[in-house]
Amino acid sequence: MKLIFKILILCTFAIMSQSCTSQRNAELTISSKWMTPAPHIRPVSGKDKIVYCSIKNTSGSNLELKEAVLTKIKSLGYRVTDDLEEARFVLMADLRYFGKKTKKGYGGTVGGALIGAAAGGVIGNTTSKGNNRTRDTVIASVVGAVIGGFIGNYKDNKDKIDIFDLVVDIRIGEKIMGGIETKVAKNSARAINSANRSGSESAKSNSSSKETSSFVRQENFDYHQSRLVCTAKKWGLTEAEAQTPLSKKLSDQISRLLP
Repeated sequence: MKLIFKILILCTFAIMSQSCTSQRNAELTISSKWMTPAPHIRPVSGKDKIVYCSIKNTSGSNLELKEAVLTKIKSLGYRVTDDLEEARFVLMADLRYFGKKTKKGYGGTVGGALIGAAAGGVIGNTTSKGNNRTRDTVIASVVGAVIGGFIGNYKDNKDKIDIFDLVVDIRIGEKIMGGIETKVAKNSARAINSANRSGSESAKSNSSSKETSSFVRQENFDYHQSRLVCTAKKWGLTEAEAQTPLSKKLSDQISRLLP
């Protein structure tokens, strides 16, 4: 009885520790990361805080970001326009991916069983005396393995962290007075393969040509490009729960690009 009682105490502490871990995972955490350095835009006076915005979604998801981004930009004192000539800044954002990932914590079913077996063996060795040592050790190991398996299953099912990622490509342009010139070079290659009717490899001949062209493009805006990844993590997180906090995080980060 003492042996079984000690095993039950050990398992109770294990379950309590798993419950504490699951409670920590129940808290929603939102983070963001720029995959390339965020661009720094020169400041302007209040009358020039005019932005042309283009918010697209090519991810195939139903997540709508435009309203959240525009609302945040307007709250910072910027005026949104659809006239490029009037705009002082151009902000383009394309939602490329919104989806869920899964992540399991430590303690799979097999691992839990092995831990339980080891614990049972230790208890059996430390509580048994004389000829009963081997018998009690085997009993403790078996009982510990069974209970450990249940602990492993419990942790597998209760300690999963649901992760949603939101990936956005961003292009922001600032108007340069007098315009800018960008030199663009293009290379194109063409190859022609011919062979005789018999398909003999020795009869195959190759000819190719390469063309290079370049031109100067005149623009009014100097563009900067970057990619932003926003992540939501929580135990049991659903897509509906992740949308609002991720949209808010994204709009906050995008608005910080504007001076």
